[in-house]
Amino acid sequence: MAAGCGGAPPPPVAPPAADPGPAAPDGTVLRCEDGDTSGCLELGLRYLAHEGLAQAEEMFRRSCGAGEPPGCVQLGLRLMHRGQTAAAEVFFRTACGAGEPAGCHSLGIAAEARGEFPDADALYSRACAGGLGEACFALGRMRRAWNAMVDVEGPLRAACEAAGIAAACVELGAALDEAGRAPEAAAALRRACDAGEPIGCRRLAALPGAGADPEAAGPALSRACDAGDAGGCNSLGEWFAERARVDEATEAFRRACEMEHGRACAEAGARMLARGD
Repeated sequence: MAAGCGGAPPPPVAPPAADPGPAAPDGTVLRCEDGDTSGCLELGLRYLAHEGLAQAEEMFRRSCGAGEPPGCVQLGLRLMHRGQTAAAEVFFRTACGAGEPAGCHSLGIAAEARGEFPDADALYSRACAGGLGEACFALGRMRRAWNAMVDVEGPLRAACEAAGIAAACVELGAALDEAGRAPEAAAALRRACDAGEPIGCRRLAALPGAGADPEAAGPALSRACDAGDAGGCNSLGEWFAERARVDEATEAFRRACEMEHGRACAEAGARMLARGD
């Protein structure tokens, strides 16, 4: 009898228990079946990478059911992606309780989104202490935004220096600059710039009292501009203009204008008219 006469559609069919999924480069066959769930998590990740979302979710569910916290995290992320927040948090909580930092981090994200900052702080702190750099970054960033009178530098430094998260180095540099510690701020921003973070380059160039020769701002701004930062191109144009390097200033303003920087468009237009372009 055809489905659709008032009845619910049939549930999706689970993949065969021993289906190896998309092939591994080394030809490994993964097992995910009763009595041998050793490959469920990896198989789920393999399905996910090949857009096999239903199969991936089933593999993660089996992994979680077998007591593997990372499988619970992945299952929670799939549910969160579908908007099933409450159900997702059940699995995140299971993972967090089992000592999986990514589970605590995911719970922290959900708590922060609800404005439950003390809970988010505790969850991020737990994940950060477990060595998850992304959680350290989230903790420091939230504390700065929340204006909490608690440690901001510690988690940001862990995210920047230990985990190598360039955006965390930018945040750390800003926090240190606000604290009047310009040389340390410059070091953090330089680290971000060296890692290819354009905002780090731009802020480094603009940092007063950073102990750098003003001429060093140009290369930093050039790196920001080359990385696609409109503000960096505009500031580079201003830097060239201050040194009467007219053609280079015009080109920098033009590049910023192409990235829809309004003030740079006005500058580029005026300069091009002045030289008859």
